[in-house]
Amino acid sequence: MGMCGRKALTLLSSVFAVCGLGMLGVAVSTDYWLYLEEGVVLPLNQSTETRMALHSGLWRVCFIAVPACFKS
Repeated sequence: MGMCGRKALTLLSSVFAVCGLGMLGVAVSTDYWLYLEEGVVLPLNQSTETRMALHSGLWRVCFIAVPACFKS
């Protein structure tokens, strides 16, 4: 505690506590807060690429697999 004073550490921990409560409020109040999307080449058919998307939250999970368009 030599570099940071007691007031600085109290202020910093208060800021992190408010941010944590704010993020908790966002997670509880929204359906989806995690969005992932990636392209995957399936092992059975090497010529097509499939787009995998995941929308996840505290209350709902949506997983979508859609073949991507061919580029020639």
